Amino acid sequence: MEHCTSLPPIFFRGDYKNYTLYWKAICDEILNHVVGLTFHERTIRLQHPENHKTIWHIITKNGNDSKNTRYIDSSRAEHIPWIHFLLSESCDPCDNFLVWKKYHKGAIRWCVYCPTERYLIVLEERGRTDLILITAFNVTPHRDIELQREYGNFIRYGI
Repeated sequence: MEHCTSLPPIFFRGDYKNYTLYWKAICDEILNHVVGLTFHERTIRLQHPENHKTIWHIITKNGNDSKNTRYIDSSRAEHIPWIHFLLSESCDPCDNFLVWKKYHKGAIRWCVYCPTERYLIVLEERGRTDLILITAFNVTPHRDIELQREYGNFIRYGI
């Protein structure tokens, strides 16, 4: 599979002296480069900006336990710089760059997907002017097929 050469470098945990500095770099990237960004004439915000709960959600995934415990996913954390790049139009989207809307639990969610890198960003509409950053992550090959099907259905039938 060919990779995109335009994407910014990822955050390697080994590039930081300790987890505190790594966490700070992740938070700074989201708070300083994603929050306030305009995407499709809407401003990107965090659902819980005061306590970093949204950032924790973005860099973790559900465990296999019944307690809904979330565990750090190094791939999610490493790819944080891609969020700004893909949403800011710094990225000159290739022909495969996909953006669509769908309903999710009564809300409208925007999916921004780069199938070249199999990277998905999910935003949710809040009011007329805001989008809340829900999550961002690399997807599995199986999920890639599902997302491309979902996009095709959106193109054919709309939201």
